Amino acid sequence: MKNIFKKSSLAVAASLFLFTPVMAKKSPAYEIITYPGADFTQSWSMNSKGEVAASSIVSFTYDRKSGGITEIDTPAGFDGMSIFVTTESGDKVGSVYDANTDRTMGIFIDKKGNFKTFEHPDSDGYTQARAMNSNGLISGYYLDQASGNRYGFLYDIDNLSFTTTVESFFTISQGVNASGHTVGSAIFVEDNPCDPTSLFDRFGWVRSPDGEVTYFSIEGWQSSARGISSNGTIVGFYFDDEGPKGFKIPTPDTQCAVITLGDENRINVPDALGTYPQYISNNGKDIVGQFINPDNTFSGFVTSK
Repeated sequence: MKNIFKKSSLAVAASLFLFTPVMAKKSPAYEIITYPGADFTQSWSMNSKGEVAASSIVSFTYDRKSGGITEIDTPAGFDGMSIFVTTESGDKVGSVYDANTDRTMGIFIDKKGNFKTFEHPDSDGYTQARAMNSNGLISGYYLDQASGNRYGFLYDIDNLSFTTTVESFFTISQGVNASGHTVGSAIFVEDNPCDPTSLFDRFGWVRSPDGEVTYFSIEGWQSSARGISSNGTIVGFYFDDEGPKGFKIPTPDTQCAVITLGDENRINVPDALGTYPQYISNNGKDIVGQFINPDNTFSGFVTSK
């Protein structure tokens, strides 16, 4: 098959800055990633080599060591692609769109550039892969043809089997760690698991490998979980009156938990209009995501302590 990786001499416009420490605590350093010439860049995840999976006018990986990028061409026969993961071995996971059939499918690209696609068997033309752990377990969501809702899934790429994670009006299933704990968000317009009287709620959630799901919110705001480390640290974002804000918390130990954040739990790029953490490394050191600039453009970021 055609190799769809393309090296580029372009360098991503990147900068590194610190914000002022609070009470002598060490504060995160934010490395900003912006695809040259674009006003919209999103960073999704990173492997231990420092290769960041990102998207803009093209999908690409950004190398933190060199500052260079590798563009990823959309495979022939498809009209668009988003890559969310690059693994230690160089495999990629994301989604592709076929305009002829109006279908979005998950895609796995091996380190040689060969690819295969997959769809949830109950999908009504939309399957998006968002994350993958070291054991080949892929997390994502699909449009369910029976209900018209979007449900989360786990896909075992070795056994070619799907497991539904969370069912809601709109579920996004994303971060999955090596032990198979998964996190995401769920919007309920009925059958609200935490407040049956509410007609709309958006919760973060974490699902254990045995299928138990715990829902939570940040300080009562609409909340979304996006990444989980090996020790259960969760990152994501919530929407307060000022806009989206990032968080980092331990896994909640109670159902329908309302989490109060300390300063050490807040992940917010300085001067940003909104911050969206999307990933935390397995060791809990690095966080990847995107943020809204003051001019309403988007940039990616990587933060480490």
